[in-house]
Amino acid sequence: MRFTTGAAGVDRIEAIGGGLINDTFRVVAGADGFILQRLNPAVFADADAVMANILTVTDHVRDGILPRLRPTRTGEWSVTVDGATWRAWEQVVDAETIDVLNVAQARSAARLVARLHDALEGLDPAGLVTTIPHFHDPAWHFDRFTRICADDPLGRAGDARAEIDAIQRQSDLAQLATELNRAHGPAVAHNDTKPSNFLFRGDDAVTLVDLDTLMPTAWFWDVADLVRGTAAPGPDDASDPAAHRARPELVEAVVDAYREIRPAGDELEAGCVVIAYEQAVRFLADWLEGDHHWKTTSPTQNLDRARGQLV
Repeated sequence: MRFTTGAAGVDRIEAIGGGLINDTFRVVAGADGFILQRLNPAVFADADAVMANILTVTDHVRDGILPRLRPTRTGEWSVTVDGATWRAWEQVVDAETIDVLNVAQARSAARLVARLHDALEGLDPAGLVTTIPHFHDPAWHFDRFTRICADDPLGRAGDARAEIDAIQRQSDLAQLATELNRAHGPAVAHNDTKPSNFLFRGDDAVTLVDLDTLMPTAWFWDVADLVRGTAAPGPDDASDPAAHRARPELVEAVVDAYREIRPAGDELEAGCVVIAYEQAVRFLADWLEGDHHWKTTSPTQNLDRARGQLV
């Protein structure tokens, strides 16, 4: 084990989390331990840029909102093994992830996002690398989706005709997103604020993890993505349509709590609608191409995820 521990050896390593991109493990070493992660090289082709962004932001934000990296025994922040980058994080003591939030937890998570945005306000977005181009660019994703549908590389389009038609009917949302991005300009944002990326102590959100998507985008996507992940009670691939219907009290909890700390206009509500559309486009495009981006456990999981966003 190349990362530092306070014990003579490692007792055990446990796989944790349900992340769709990276692999995450808890390393237990006596009274010490840390979180170990393998970055997915198929998604993060420039791991050095990802790590540079994380170090820039965590050096700037020092009030506990974000986790801290743990160095290797030789003082490095990551190591590369067989083409994949590994890094370690300090554990956040007595904190846990919660997949389905109650109103109090949703409000606390929104306040944490607002505090993060406050802390990031003085950080020049030009100092960070865009590690995933067009990450929140629904117009670009829609154009790419249209090309994939036309090519139909795996012959799957016929099984998703209803979903393809629904996405095409709502293409005005892609243009709305372009207008919102232009109006609010780039800032440093987290870009993946789903509930499972928060650590809680009871109802209090204490830390926001999974920092690989820290990069310049419009800030309101963070609030919209929190709403998307919080308002519906079921997972992205749930077969029951009721699992994808937004609960108004959760939407209001997130939006109102964010506005308690930071002023915001109707870009929040507009972003909430657009981000579900964007995710539907991305999930369905990935399924049509052969499931290269998100991990899957069934042949139609990304198709099911897309259907959930369109409810």
